[in-house]
Amino acid sequence: MRGGLGHWSFFSLKYFRTVARLEPMTEAAGELYITQSSLSKTIQRLEEDLGASLFDRSRSGRKFRLNEFGHCFLQRVERALFELEEGRREIADMTGAGHGTPALAVNTAYMREQQASDVQPIIRNMLHRFKRV
Repeated sequence: MRGGLGHWSFFSLKYFRTVARLEPMTEAAGELYITQSSLSKTIQRLEEDLGASLFDRSRSGRKFRLNEFGHCFLQRVERALFELEEGRREIADMTGAGHGTPALAVNTAYMREQQASDVQPIIRNMLHRFKRV
C-alpha cells in the first residue's frame, strides 16, 4: 500500500464492492447513481493506492473482470463494510428505545404484603425483555 489509506473512503469501498459484484462498469454506475467516468476514476485511485490492479481489463475495454487481487481485497472489504454497518446499528440501538437505566417503582403497601421472592420473577422478566438496559 502506498502512503496509508490514501483516497479510500466508505464510498470508494462500497463502489468497489458494487463493481466487483456486477462487473460491467456501466451497470454498477447505474446502480450507484454516478457517472461511469467518476466510478472508473474512483476504482483507479483505489488500485493506485493498493499498488495492484483489482480487475483484468481487455485492450478494447469491453472485458472487465475481478482478478485474484480483486477477489482477495473484496473479502476484506465485505468484512470492513459489515463491521461498519454493525457499528452503526449498535449506536442506533444505544440511542434508541431499549437502552438506558431501568427504573422500578414499587408500591410500599404492596411490598409489605408480598415476599421479596415474589418480586424477583418480575425483575428477571424485565431484564430478559430489555437485555440492553
